[in-house]
Amino acid sequence: MAGKSKEIRVQPPGEASQLLANAQLLDDPLYPFIQNAFNSGMRLPKLRALLWDDIYLESQSVRGDKQIKRKMGGGFVFAPPKSEAGKRTIELDQKTISTLNHHRQSQDHPHS
Repeated sequence: MAGKSKEIRVQPPGEASQLLANAQLLDDPLYPFIQNAFNSGMRLPKLRALLWDDIYLESQSVRGDKQIKRKMGGGFVFAPPKSEAGKRTIELDQKTISTLNHHRQSQDHPHS
């Protein structure tokens, strides 16, 4: 059937806050990813495609100009967004920037 759409379940604010709080409390390595997802509104294919070159800590923004797509035959590849509107820069809140900055520092200096 052409045009059939998938039902999308939006996380209620209380559940989203609880998930984020638990991830932070447990020092989950995915905490920065989860926080960025909730605060940027980016969809999973774009989040998976993010590189540090796409995140601008100084200007508190992230560039979402690519996504990850599954290749026929296996594997993944970077691909442009479905539409031109999908190529945009998204502003991030201060808490997300702080979390990403801390995550970047921990990657650069893992035993500090």
